[in-house]
Amino acid sequence: MNCRIEGCSKGIKARLMCEYHYQKARRAGEFELYWVINKEQPKYITVHKRLERTRGKATAHLCVDCSKQASEWSYNNDPEGALVNEWRGRNSLYSTDLSRYNPRCLSCHRQRDWDRKRATTDGPITYRKAA
Repeated sequence: MNCRIEGCSKGIKARLMCEYHYQKARRAGEFELYWVINKEQPKYITVHKRLERTRGKATAHLCVDCSKQASEWSYNNDPEGALVNEWRGRNSLYSTDLSRYNPRCLSCHRQRDWDRKRATTDGPITYRKAA
């Protein structure tokens, strides 16, 4: 089997790339630039790295719910076009559309996730808004 990078016919080292392309991607820290096969559904971590690269760290923003300093990027849980990440027996929704993420503090993020899980049995949820 050959390297997945177009035009390269060297043998595979890791992540379906030859030694040269693997090391180049590893040093750049941007495997998604070299990821050819899985462009339609990039991994959860790839989307979050793109999010941080394009919009910055969540800690540089205020929480959209309570206006405290944010600590994490939070997906808005829109089921349309959502992808599913299965990790440690749990499913997490995520999207390649970076506009569907908002900065949230840890407590607001956890509360929103908890409310989403409860919403399947308890009906619609209303969220508090920043003053």
